[in-house]
Amino acid sequence: MRAAIYIRVSTEEQKINGLSVETQRNVLTDYARKNDLEIVGYYIDAGLTARKKLSHRKELLRLLEDAQKGLIDLIIFTKLDRWFRNIADYYKVQERLDDYKVNWKTVLESYDTSTANGRLHINIMLSIAQDEADRTSERIKAVFENKRSKGETPSNRAPLGYKIENSRLLIEEDTRQISLDIFEYYDTHHSVLGCVRLAREKYGYKIYDYSIRRMFANTIYIGEFRGYEGFCEPLVDKDLFYRIQNYRNVREFKNQLAAGRTYLFSALILCEECRHAMTAGFSIQQQKHGPKEFHYYRCREAVVNHTCCHRKRMNEEALERYLLDSIKREMGETLVVIKKRHLSVRNRRIDTAKIKKQLEKLKDLYLDDLIDKDSYKQEYKLLTAQLDSTAPVEPAPSEKCGIYLEQDINSLYQEMSPEERKIFWLGIVDRIVIDKENRIDFFLQE
Repeated sequence: MRAAIYIRVSTEEQKINGLSVETQRNVLTDYARKNDLEIVGYYIDAGLTARKKLSHRKELLRLLEDAQKGLIDLIIFTKLDRWFRNIADYYKVQERLDDYKVNWKTVLESYDTSTANGRLHINIMLSIAQDEADRTSERIKAVFENKRSKGETPSNRAPLGYKIENSRLLIEEDTRQISLDIFEYYDTHHSVLGCVRLAREKYGYKIYDYSIRRMFANTIYIGEFRGYEGFCEPLVDKDLFYRIQNYRNVREFKNQLAAGRTYLFSALILCEECRHAMTAGFSIQQQKHGPKEFHYYRCREAVVNHTCCHRKRMNEEALERYLLDSIKREMGETLVVIKKRHLSVRNRRIDTAKIKKQLEKLKDLYLDDLIDKDSYKQEYKLLTAQLDSTAPVEPAPSEKCGIYLEQDINSLYQEMSPEERKIFWLGIVDRIVIDKENRIDFFLQE
């Protein structure tokens, strides 16, 4: 029988308690040999918790691909919590394994999936493991939050240009200039690899491109950490930091287009809770007819910086359907408002011309001594007050809304390419605002 060995370890504590990669490997290899199992491969997810999303457990995904190809008959691991600590994910994977006719076995525990009692036992053990993981996560988050509130770093590693003393981040004089030069070089030349060469040739400091990219996204350099301003002494000017951020966001958008991936609303969506732009992402999910790519939007301040309560994702297809259903009605209402406003402005423009004529007549009356000076001043004051109260002339109502209203938007839209759809939305929508419950509000351009 062909067996795949799956190993997972997440923390130093597990290594201390005898759950290291090496320990699990030895136990599982010994079991396979004693039971005449042919080992077809080792699948090792190191440094990952069992609560991580399936898409993050790369070796587990590789194992499932090999199972689908018919290369595996049995999967063995030491304990159930090495496999999963999440009931929902467990059953997603179990359903696939059933389709592939692949079984699993824990070598240090006894489980039976062929009976109702056995499946109930698995559910109970997974629930206990999930609860334990949740409680541990909450305790760790509380400890880290307390440290951050006191200006203490929860990490044991400092970014380039800083050092850690008594749990606090301080500027390190030996490396501060390297960081400053990297930021300033990129601001001028827009080259990450150029920054790598600069650090190596000028300072003899070995650094990799992915480390520099992380530097440009790290708010520690402007003295902020996960919403706490003044967390440490800033090393980089805020204008410089955000100028680089803006450039890299534009560059990322261009790279998306070059990769053939177009996010329809990436330049339009704002989070209602923190008023920051929501960022785009994608995931690939298995469907009946094969894998499908889904696009979504989420608030980076909530997911990355943990400073916003908006943690839900907004599915692009759902947003697209909502806008298509609402856009024609909204266009009609917007056009009515603009036309009324323009009519009001036109009437005021007529009133303005009339008042100016009255001022000219008043002037003539005064020059011809037909009215005295006091009467002239009083009447002049009334007329100029009316003139000042008239609104400035606004442009004519948008012809764009009228053109779209006369056509079948849905039919036209279905014929568009993704790039054309993006241009379509950029041309008629000013902004889209989404709150923490994914309620949608949008505003058209006038």
